[in-house]
Amino acid sequence: MSDNEGSVIDHTEEPKTVNSTETPQRPPRMSSSTFRQGDLAAKRLALIDDLGNAAYLCRLSDFLTRYLPPLPEGVSVSDIIEKLVQDDKLTNDGFFKAFDKKPSESVNLAENRVFVKLRDVFQDIMDTTIALWPNLKQNYDFKLNPDITPGSDRNSSTKPDAYWVYTGVNELDNKEIKWYDICFPAEFKKKDHDDARDDDVRKVLLNMQQIMSLDPRRRFTYGLTVEDTKARFWFCCRGLLLATEGFDFMKDLKTVVHMFVSVAFANEAQLGWDPTIRLNEAETTKRSHRVYDIDFDGKVYTTEAILAEHSAEGLLGRGTRVWRVKEKGSPNQSKSFVLKDAWINTNDGTAQKGDDGTVRGRLSEEQIYNEIKKDIENLPDKEQALELFERHVMMPRSRAVRILQDGREQDDNTFQLLLRGCTTFLDLKKVVILNKKRQLTDPKSQSIGTSAVSLPTDSQRKLGFGAPARPARPKRHERNLYDQVATTLYDETSLMNIFKALGDTVKVLKVIHAAGWVHRDISVNNLYWSQDGFGLLSDLEYAKRKGDTVAHDDVRTGTIQFIACEVALCRYLFYLPPVKRRIPAAKLTFTHNDLHDLESVFWILLWILIYREDSANVLDGDLRKIREDDMSRIFPSTFIDRRASLNLADVQPSVSSSLAPAVDVARAIGALLMQVYTDAEKDLPGVPLLREDRFPAVHDDLLEELESYEEPTGSSGIQLAKVQLSDVGVLARAPINKKRTRDSSEAKPKSAVTSTGPPDSPTPTHKKSRKGVTGDR
Repeated sequence: MSDNEGSVIDHTEEPKTVNSTETPQRPPRMSSSTFRQGDLAAKRLALIDDLGNAAYLCRLSDFLTRYLPPLPEGVSVSDIIEKLVQDDKLTNDGFFKAFDKKPSESVNLAENRVFVKLRDVFQDIMDTTIALWPNLKQNYDFKLNPDITPGSDRNSSTKPDAYWVYTGVNELDNKEIKWYDICFPAEFKKKDHDDARDDDVRKVLLNMQQIMSLDPRRRFTYGLTVEDTKARFWFCCRGLLLATEGFDFMKDLKTVVHMFVSVAFANEAQLGWDPTIRLNEAETTKRSHRVYDIDFDGKVYTTEAILAEHSAEGLLGRGTRVWRVKEKGSPNQSKSFVLKDAWINTNDGTAQKGDDGTVRGRLSEEQIYNEIKKDIENLPDKEQALELFERHVMMPRSRAVRILQDGREQDDNTFQLLLRGCTTFLDLKKVVILNKKRQLTDPKSQSIGTSAVSLPTDSQRKLGFGAPARPARPKRHERNLYDQVATTLYDETSLMNIFKALGDTVKVLKVIHAAGWVHRDISVNNLYWSQDGFGLLSDLEYAKRKGDTVAHDDVRTGTIQFIACEVALCRYLFYLPPVKRRIPAAKLTFTHNDLHDLESVFWILLWILIYREDSANVLDGDLRKIREDDMSRIFPSTFIDRRASLNLADVQPSVSSSLAPAVDVARAIGALLMQVYTDAEKDLPGVPLLREDRFPAVHDDLLEELESYEEPTGSSGIQLAKVQLSDVGVLARAPINKKRTRDSSEAKPKSAVTSTGPPDSPTPTHKKSRKGVTGDR
């Protein structure tokens, strides 16, 4: 590899199964409060960390011929260059007269004044191309506006140096440039050195993240970085991040011409916009937010409100968005639905053949729903169990998103459709380091300043050396439609309704668990309170049969605030430590079990009590600051051992007195879970598997605790409100539903945690006997 390619290392590791012996992965920093506070430097570094500080290296030829939009039919790059020579547009060195010297040689010109000349280069190419093929229609224009902040529905202060926009968007006509119009951002530096390169990479990746997170229509996007004359292309979709080999943009004329022509004459779908989601301009004008028309199963649904979009903030991942929608043109305009759009992993070992004989990969939510129903049929009390399941689990209709490409409609997916089946970057087994300063190396290895770093050994990787990229995950694009419309527990304001919804969740989990399944993703964003007065459970996509031990390759699933302690660390925690038994923990097979789902119910209740408050009895004074300490201590933004927080007798969260009865219930549930965990795991590690037969009554006991809740005498029903925080270091936002690893959007960064001791316990007013609090179970 040449020096202009930056830091490249071998990458021979295949995606591994998460098991009890592996070091837990960190949750995404981009989901944390640090990322959301608006500090651009912090955002850029958080994004780099989430990407594993590495991108897969792909050949420049693959990028030009496979990943960029195809050149217009009949157009020849060689013919364009020949015409440029004839028209005297090039220097003797073979580059454009409009850009006649290296950026680093323009000592007296500011950076933006230097690279603005690329606009003239672009125009020369456009004029020449249209002169040769006059029937061509240019669709996209190249803009250099480094001082303009593109607009959006969210605040963002990042300013890309350059980008492509649809030719109808022109800031000279006083039309604001918006992120929704932008594709292919670019960042430039006059000089070529490590600091300049790292800065360009950080900026272009955040620009690409803005495009992917703001606009639900985006399936993928591109990027370009240039330091002096050394350039590199970038490509990302929900499944992976690619970086091309470096090239000299003042010498590689063919690449520059190919890139400009490819983008300028492409259509929206070829540049990453989803043709199955369209902006409804008429409704958007009427309302105060953007409205979309979305295709599903031959019909069109118009969005009414966004219910969840938090996991779309990451550059990679599922990109899940959930809307409340109505069927467009339906005679029943009062009927609403819930529509979810997501990119689902397809290489998890659960592949099945569809009706057309093709391998579909991970089961769809609809398939999982039906599989659970089939297994419920085998239960002794199947009639009552089925009634509970159908009442309290939202029934999905799942459909693959179909995209018209190469003249035929195909299932939308990352490898076959977006990358056109070209995955030679996996064969290269090399990655490009995104930020050299954050790359740790063994002192015995080469310096990171060289173009390539020696491959770290497995032992070195465990110590933090090397930079394995995030696994390239083949994903399929899928939508789910639900007939039931309800309020998530994140948005529900009635505390009594929340308790009832949690109780209904425990009832239906008892059925699901008895049928041999675990849900593995219980959070405030997939538990609902129905308008008909009962709780609903949703999001079955990560549910699995308990016996599928080998298939549990993504054990750590769930939302970080609500993930069970053991799942967060991928190991059992409630038995005598192996070192005292002289038996290695590696002999144990860790899988998700019933208790882990039920523990998530505990964390949901505790999270609501800390992140919500009685609107009629607001906590004030020093207690508010103590509660904010509780937030960062009990709900940290990293995967840590939270066993201590299960024992609320020690934690004592700070809440208003009217919420004390609810805290009392949470305290009893925590004690119950600790007791059952300890009893079920007492024979470990002497036996290889957990004794699940030792917690058959835990569902009923936990339900009894939830149903024992009574609101204080004289209360007309506690209505909750989001806490008003005094410290900008903590943000009360919805938790991020990001599968595999999830981070807290509402916890302070670890550095912001104070040393304040735990507050006094609120005076309990809960009158029922607290069965299990004193360890009698």
